[in-house]
Amino acid sequence: MAELELIKESVVYYEALSDLFSEQPVELDYLLPDRCPDMVTILKTEATPMLTEKKISGDKLYLDGFAEIYVYYLSEDPSVLCTVSQSLPFSRVIDLPGGEEKTVSAEAKTEFIGARAVTPRRLDIRGGIRFTVKVDVKKTFSSLSDASGSGIRLRSTPLTLSEPLPVMEKNFSVTDDCIFPDSLSPYGETLFYRAQLLITDQKILNGKAVVKGEILYHLCYLSTDGKSIEKADFSIPVSQILDIADANEDTLLEIRGEVTKVTTEEKTEKDRVKGLFVEFSVRLTAFAFQSRSILYVTDSFSTRYLLEPVTETLSLRKVVAPISTVSVPRLKADVSGQNIVRVEDISLRLLDGSLEKNDASLTYQVTAAATIFGKDENGSVVVIERLLPFSISLNETASNPYFLPALLIRSLTFTFLGDESIEIQPEIHLSGILCDVPKVTMVTGLTVTGEKERPQSDVALRLYKGEKGEDIWEIAKRFSTSPSAIREENELTDETLPERMTLLIPIVED
Repeated sequence: MAELELIKESVVYYEALSDLFSEQPVELDYLLPDRCPDMVTILKTEATPMLTEKKISGDKLYLDGFAEIYVYYLSEDPSVLCTVSQSLPFSRVIDLPGGEEKTVSAEAKTEFIGARAVTPRRLDIRGGIRFTVKVDVKKTFSSLSDASGSGIRLRSTPLTLSEPLPVMEKNFSVTDDCIFPDSLSPYGETLFYRAQLLITDQKILNGKAVVKGEILYHLCYLSTDGKSIEKADFSIPVSQILDIADANEDTLLEIRGEVTKVTTEEKTEKDRVKGLFVEFSVRLTAFAFQSRSILYVTDSFSTRYLLEPVTETLSLRKVVAPISTVSVPRLKADVSGQNIVRVEDISLRLLDGSLEKNDASLTYQVTAAATIFGKDENGSVVVIERLLPFSISLNETASNPYFLPALLIRSLTFTFLGDESIEIQPEIHLSGILCDVPKVTMVTGLTVTGEKERPQSDVALRLYKGEKGEDIWEIAKRFSTSPSAIREENELTDETLPERMTLLIPIVED
């Protein structure tokens, strides 16, 4: 009976499951506060969902958050832009695949939102929020790394895997006094804002991640008389420390920051709002990977026995490169026929994107939803919506890419062109860890199919006419000999034949 000893090692990997989707209806019956004038024309309704808490218990994902709803409208005076806002809390429970350790990421996007005036002071707001949940399931397999006995020959290939560490999160708050410049009109109420956390530095020290960044807070507001739109930008420094289990200086780390909630309180002086006291609720999420090199077996044979290999095909994730790139696309919004003569400010939201492959590089395709606030030649308020597609090059490539991007708008400028169009130039930061997920077929076990030994030759050498580029492993397998013995006997160094030649094939039994 053949004596065959197999040596295996345990390998951990994560498998991405199909995305999970869930929807949450938005239903709100809203009465205008007494301070607000009656509605004549509704210009636009926006809803921004924010996830404040994510918790896994058993095989269920619990999501909590709120939708920040803004309605822009005109009253009797078309030169005055009016707005009302309301936070609508939500909770959602999503069933997860059971029985396995997993990491989960979730995001919420507005599917649609609309409002109608039931009366001049009553709004009926309807819409929907779509949740997208990405699930990575932790799996373990036993990889055949070596074998001995029974004249076994193994063909191995090196492979570098990226084993993820547990995802770590930290929630905290940052406060700041955001004081308006004296040159701006008196603050009335917020028209819209953009608050994003930009990570500027991250490093691992003694199992902890030291993170530095800044909250970029863009505020657009209406003056007290509603006739002026003002804007101000603030930068608030952030510094935090996260515990990262099993991390060291060789760990590949990506820290993502997200502002999950913004609350404000007016700071007044002599009956004038001089600024806002702002509290930012922030969540940091740490994704960490450790590289591990293994040798996996792609083929095998025995010089003495017939073998039946056991193979398995796996999708194994490995990091290609951390992505951190800044793009400044020139987006052209056509406003012909809108009679707009002045642009006050632009609210820009980045919608869902997609990764596309081409010969040179991967590109991330994005659509920006622009809401343009302006005035026409009569001084009346104009609100225009445009969808503006663009792409960002990753300057990397992968055969089967896996990429969870993080996008944020660092700044935004715009120019009113003379051809009834507006050129919008956002400075967009794209980050994330790009992985390749090739399908790898490996030998995980060997079975001797019979005790009968292969017929042994009565000569020590045989002759074989080989062709240029022929694989020496395949030649050795055909003659039940050793590839290294063929190379040594014929003074060869490569894995394939350099030219057409006659080979001396040594007969090796063990």
